[in-house]
Amino acid sequence: MQIFLIGFMGVGKSTVGQVLAERRNIPFVDSDEWIERQTGKKVSDIFAQDGEAHFRELEKAFVIALGNNPAVVSCGGGLPCHNDLMSGLKTRGHVVYLEASLQELVRRLERGIETRPLLAGLSGEELCNMIAERLDRRKHVYEQADFCIHTDGKTVEQIVEELLSHIGH
Repeated sequence: MQIFLIGFMGVGKSTVGQVLAERRNIPFVDSDEWIERQTGKKVSDIFAQDGEAHFRELEKAFVIALGNNPAVVSCGGGLPCHNDLMSGLKTRGHVVYLEASLQELVRRLERGIETRPLLAGLSGEELCNMIAERLDRRKHVYEQADFCIHTDGKTVEQIVEELLSHIGH
């Protein structure tokens, strides 16, 4: 069984995914890390040098390469929103939308902005507006997940427990 964690960047997909994978004793896979290993480039460099469309094709290749092996998969924030990948994820396992409020996302993302190619050079109101706009465009796709877990104010362990209660231990 595969468990796909989706949601906006900074929501905690990788952190929750690693703990969940340990608890389930199955591999953890991060789509962005896989792409970086395959290309030998950082995601930010792929965006800058090859463009977003190329990156989205690499995400599609990632989903195909996963096969059907059991894993917890942290999906890049835009992965389910392109190339009809959401329907592909749903046929392979559980899709879980980790959701955070706009205020919480801004707070989290301000701390690591230099590692996020879509946020380069943004701060304050510009950052908040960009996150709000992108979240608004993606939310209808995220909401197609099998279920949603709101993460504000919860520990990683609480999120993992809630997720396991939905899919079974």
